[in-house]
Amino acid sequence: MKSPLPQVNPLSPFNQPPEKATMASLNTMVQRVSGLLDTKDLSDWESDFVRSVAQKTGNGHNTTSLTEKQIDVLERIFNKHFAG
Repeated sequence: MKSPLPQVNPLSPFNQPPEKATMASLNTMVQRVSGLLDTKDLSDWESDFVRSVAQKTGNGHNTTSLTEKQIDVLERIFNKHFAG
């Protein structure tokens, strides 16, 4: 007798279509880098960029308006502070 499969969280970004998983990831990135605002961890330029992106996306709740270049910069800042 096989054991039942483990339960999967239906809200997990890994259980969503690819575009939904990407959006959840961007949401998380905006929220996490926004937490660095008003610290010495971000340069003045990065702070201005993150503040602008957070405002534009409702603090990461709607990232559909971000351009590919903005996403690239957001990923770079995120990876600089939170990767590995």
